[in-house]
Amino acid sequence: MSKQKYLKADWDPRNSTFKQVIIFRNSEIQPIVGFSARVGFNESKNKDNLLKRWFLRNYKNGYLNFNPERTYDQGGKDEVFRIDYYQYSKQSGDHKTLIVSLFQDFHEWQPSSYIKDVDIFLNEFYHLKSVGKDPARILSLDNEPPQYSDLNPNRSKFRHKNALRSFCVNTFKDGAYSSGELKNYYIKYCDRWFRGFGNDGDQDFLNGLFGATE
Repeated sequence: MSKQKYLKADWDPRNSTFKQVIIFRNSEIQPIVGFSARVGFNESKNKDNLLKRWFLRNYKNGYLNFNPERTYDQGGKDEVFRIDYYQYSKQSGDHKTLIVSLFQDFHEWQPSSYIKDVDIFLNEFYHLKSVGKDPARILSLDNEPPQYSDLNPNRSKFRHKNALRSFCVNTFKDGAYSSGELKNYYIKYCDRWFRGFGNDGDQDFLNGLFGATE
């Protein structure tokens, strides 16, 4: 799928499971309305992940990443108050069912629309924001490994970084995974379970283990 073609395609409300409304702090700025499908493109079958990816895109685009030192044209993205998500209702034939609202520092569910898996994701999203980490990087679903994979960074396996390093060394020697896969796993695991990547000689460890193969 061409990203440029996708972004140029019109919204497809009729085939969209969700609608998004971005509401700005400045009431003079008109809300931005978007849908989860575009004309000519199939919507993701995994609706939970569809929402998660949408949340992460809004963070990367600045809508959920408030920074008072950053400015945009038109009063801009930094002034977002909240983002409301609506679900399509077969009864009404429209997206009138509000399910969840995302603010800069917290989210609110409509009780009848609570989705446990998405709620767990959002709790982690806001926790990472609160401690100064990048949720778009740590929670990225791009090329997400299966839950049972040895390289799933969302599974807590190591209490100490030395144990993580021993695992990477032994796994690399076994040839079960490539250097790129193990690098990615090491970085995401450090971000998720330790004090973040870049401490305790992390880069030196990766260079020492993989440098000769790059």
